[in-house]
Amino acid sequence: MQRDQLPHYSVTIRRCSLQPERFRWLLISSDKAHKIHAPESFDTEQEALAAGQIEAWEMSEG
Repeated sequence: MQRDQLPHYSVTIRRCSLQPERFRWLLISSDKAHKIHAPESFDTEQEALAAGQIEAWEMSEG
């Protein structure tokens, strides 16, 4: 039995709307059906990107 293929997610970094000096990741699914926002903000773009990449990998692996 074949398992349904999970969508892959791309990571986009944006400034936090609540704290403009901080950053959040946004995951967008390959089928554009899902957008997931970071629940917390990060001090730097690099920190947000690293956390977003981990989250994208976890979402894609199921």
